Amino acid sequence: MVTISKILVPLDFTDCSVSVLPYAKFMTEKFSAELFLLYTLAGPEQFKGMAFEEDWFHTYGRVLKTQAERAMENFVELHLDNCRPTGTIIRIGETVEEIVACADEKNIDLIIMASHNCQTAERRIYGSIATAVSRDASCPVMILHPDNLKEKP
Repeated sequence: MVTISKILVPLDFTDCSVSVLPYAKFMTEKFSAELFLLYTLAGPEQFKGMAFEEDWFHTYGRVLKTQAERAMENFVELHLDNCRPTGTIIRIGETVEEIVACADEKNIDLIIMASHNCQTAERRIYGSIATAVSRDASCPVMILHPDNLKEKP
């Protein structure tokens, strides 16, 4: 029997993230599931080839992580008034890898995320983050297209 006891919602703090929350709340309530929110920051590997001092990312990453934690707290306060998440997670690294790794580590049963529907050349070549997560995750992924949703937040 399929059970959904842990749900992961990757966020980027945009309106697209907000648009998936009613669905995440509904699924959380429907299945009495735990809700985890995840935000990923670019890691030092995103800056290869740039001439920075050796441990620049240690300081930079710490500042970014602190700011991301504040942004997450504000996001939760603003958008999740009656549905508190079990956990909020900030990770540093490549977005798809971090989402998939977090889902595995937390034994997530369902990932709910938005697709931004942007049609850049890069996306046409490499695919979207949501598509890559759905391909690589070991659990089901619900991808919502905010522009197509009947109910807007």
